[in-house]
Amino acid sequence: MYPIVRKETLADNIILMDIKAPRVANECLPGQFIIAKTDEVGERIPLTICDYDREKETVTIVVQTIGAGTERMMALNEGDALEDFVGPLGCPSELCEEENLEETRKKIIETREWTKKELRALGFTFGDSMSNFIFASHERVPATELFEALRREHIYVRHFTKERINNYLRISIGTREEMETFIRFLKEYLKEA
Repeated sequence: MYPIVRKETLADNIILMDIKAPRVANECLPGQFIIAKTDEVGERIPLTICDYDREKETVTIVVQTIGAGTERMMALNEGDALEDFVGPLGCPSELCEEENLEETRKKIIETREWTKKELRALGFTFGDSMSNFIFASHERVPATELFEALRREHIYVRHFTKERINNYLRISIGTREEMETFIRFLKEYLKEA
């Protein structure tokens, strides 16, 4: 169990929590995320690590209500505990020093544009994203099915349960190698679907 040592309301549907998680706090780096679960029946929720304190062995997360799982998490208070707090996951961010900022930006844009082209060829539709993620829907396969299949392969994307957006995946742009792995899996999976 992972105790909530601090809870602060930032807005009506947004809270900040400090979670006692010694291993995660001692190993995490900027840009990584965790997957939290409120209880044995709760869904797994991926959340960005906002801050950490190695001395206090805490990790700071920010939660916004977007579905039943995050509503359950929002109802917890200081002294309550999360069932699971898995991490750190994902690649740490590259430090954006002046000399490599432009190079890093170009790599992200090139990888995003390549990913968009590959996704369109596989039957995905999405707006023309200019950010570091793509909010996409597939023409035949429901987002829930794709989310579960990707998760089984330890490829993590976001899926939302709100009716208006429940058939979309939020796909963060990673490194070229990570995106090639993602696309390779989708090509194989969609052949069978």
